[in-house]
Amino acid sequence: MKRRIIHIDEEKCNGCGACAAACHEGAIAMVDGKARLIRDDYCDGLGDCLPACPTGAITFVEREAAAYDEKAVIENKQKRMQEKMKKEGMTLPCGCPGSMSKKIEHEECRDEEVSFKNPVSRLSQWPVQIKLVPVKAPYFDGAKLLIAADCTAYAYAAFHERFIKGHITLVGCTKLDGVDYSEKLKEIILKYAEDWKLGEGFTEWIEKENTFFNTLVDRIVTGYPRDEKIDLDYEDNMLDTSEVFHLWVIEGDTSYSSELPFDKAGLNVIWTEDQLNKYRTRKVRILNGAHTSLVPYAMLRGFDTVKSCVDNPEMLAYMKKCIFDEIIPTLDLPEAELKQYANDVLERFANPYIKHYLSSIALNSVSKFKVRVLPSILTYIDRFGKTPQTLLTAFGALLKFYKTDMTNDDPEIVEFMKNATVEEALANEKLWGRDLSFLADEVKQYAL
Repeated sequence: MKRRIIHIDEEKCNGCGACAAACHEGAIAMVDGKARLIRDDYCDGLGDCLPACPTGAITFVEREAAAYDEKAVIENKQKRMQEKMKKEGMTLPCGCPGSMSKKIEHEECRDEEVSFKNPVSRLSQWPVQIKLVPVKAPYFDGAKLLIAADCTAYAYAAFHERFIKGHITLVGCTKLDGVDYSEKLKEIILKYAEDWKLGEGFTEWIEKENTFFNTLVDRIVTGYPRDEKIDLDYEDNMLDTSEVFHLWVIEGDTSYSSELPFDKAGLNVIWTEDQLNKYRTRKVRILNGAHTSLVPYAMLRGFDTVKSCVDNPEMLAYMKKCIFDEIIPTLDLPEAELKQYANDVLERFANPYIKHYLSSIALNSVSKFKVRVLPSILTYIDRFGKTPQTLLTAFGALLKFYKTDMTNDDPEIVEFMKNATVEEALANEKLWGRDLSFLADEVKQYAL
């Protein structure tokens, strides 16, 4: 069959292994120092590996290829996990717990017994990540579906009670996952149509009369306006704050732009056939990369908001070095376009009406650093044969930050980072997707 699948340009591949680590299906392996697609039927065509590649060696192509075999992928994952655990002296007959599909049962409790002091989990299935959930999992049968950004559970305290309760929950993040969810969600909808016996007519309508788009949103939303007086005639605990700037990129059939003329309503919406990844990379590396490079460095120096950093000449100079001297040179877009976007980002950071707390951005800083900053560091080294000193300063600050009590991350990661030496932290392939020991001597200068 002819379908979308990844292609790896061996000449561009620098052998970093980031794509192999990012490929959850095991379709990519390192062979003779180069990344290779070893099994067509393991590649789902969603492109989890694309944003992980620092050299742009991975692209999509349409070619004859074996169909994606989800069952074979799951079996391979379980086999690899069992082999690893056997090697490490552990046993887990069910395979990888992160990808094993299961239904979760909870004891019933009265609503009046549930409170913020006595919270109850309402999650009814596992896994919850869109990219991991099996389309044909039995818990979809007759269920109500909730699809949400993964950050919403952190942002809204009553998320389990108000939203998850009574639903099968799917979560994802376009910034961290870097994959196209549209085809996966279409598969799930078609599976519902089959399970609910909605008939061939309905399935044909979904296939022929509906279009599923891959999208990206760029807008800083800081949540409930803490410590701010809002003049309303009523109390609104769901109040939210966002910047004026907004960008929505929609990838797919651009002919729909005439039916949905968002631009005529004054909205900054871009329709593109196949360039969404370009906008995602620009946003993740520049805007999100600047945030993640800034937070540990700034919080260790007593700053509390992004605006307070922009207002400080030393901190502003630090951010500009990160962005203009070390991040932009690693991106393959027109320099003028990148610099304009970067200047817009700094202007957005300076918005006096947005109180963006550094502590909010600090959530899961290790995984964010891996996706947002590390690719810039590795590409910079590959292109210029030297290390980016300001980004390594940020790396050192990150390690130092995790020695404090200001972090907000997975307890296992916090415990490891707090007790690990610089060498141990950088050698942890589970955290970074590869061994970064070669950076230890330079990062140590900024981490101690």
